[in-house]
Amino acid sequence: MILQVRGGSGAGKTTLVREFLRKHDGREVETVSSAKGSAYQVWQVSGVSCSDIYVPGKYSLDGVSPGKGGEHVEGTLGLALLLRLAATGDVLWETPKGSSYAFWEALTDQHRVVWATLDTPAAECVKRIYARRQATGRRLGKPLKEDSMTRIIEQRLRQATKPPPHVQSYWLDGEFQNVALQQVETLLGMTA
Repeated sequence: MILQVRGGSGAGKTTLVREFLRKHDGREVETVSSAKGSAYQVWQVSGVSCSDIYVPGKYSLDGVSPGKGGEHVEGTLGLALLLRLAATGDVLWETPKGSSYAFWEALTDQHRVVWATLDTPAAECVKRIYARRQATGRRLGKPLKEDSMTRIIEQRLRQATKPPPHVQSYWLDGEFQNVALQQVETLLGMTA
């Protein structure tokens, strides 16, 4: 299964996946280069479900999330990586970016694919973006185009109601991170 955690910037995607990796002793098993030349890791969680769970993306398990997560897993290289990982276990992947129907068709042709969308309201996402900037010291004083950001976040929420063919869609609780983490664990078929 490929489980994609979805939502706009500030919805809590990277925080959720980072907490999943922390809770289940995720370990880095591979470094991959993206099409744009930056590197990210593949993490592995073992012994908590019927199969290993792979998590591609940039995650710091110490400190504040940089807000990058799995957004480098895209295009032809990202598709090939997801297919390779899903051939040996389940995949937990998050990104704020959308993908083409052809991308999803290639995944659903061989694997069960689930969208799990955080239902975090746009106003809360914007608030979290400002808080993340403060915590990381990045982009301080740089204006955030709140109207544009709100439209993108609302678009991501609408997309969850109309997934591509053969993609299942579920909602995650964007307000309470511990509830969303339990929901992800249930979707992955993890034992208590």
